[in-house]
Amino acid sequence: MIESITSAIIVLAISLLIWALLDLAYSLYKNPDTKTRWAYVIMFVPIGGPLYYFRVVKKAQLEGKEFNSSFDKAQI
Repeated sequence: MIESITSAIIVLAISLLIWALLDLAYSLYKNPDTKTRWAYVIMFVPIGGPLYYFRVVKKAQLEGKEFNSSFDKAQI
């Protein structure tokens, strides 16, 4: 029972990771550093990174706004 739950979580995490990285690869950003930083967040925060990416970036896209990441140096 626990092995099947663990397997499901691993499959979910890998699926989210691949989906988020593919979405990031096809997205357009004015600053290429932003895309690199999002890739680091997605890859190094196992399940939370892709979920955070989809929540923040996709929400901005649905509202019709261009997403401006707080990673950009101009905003600091």
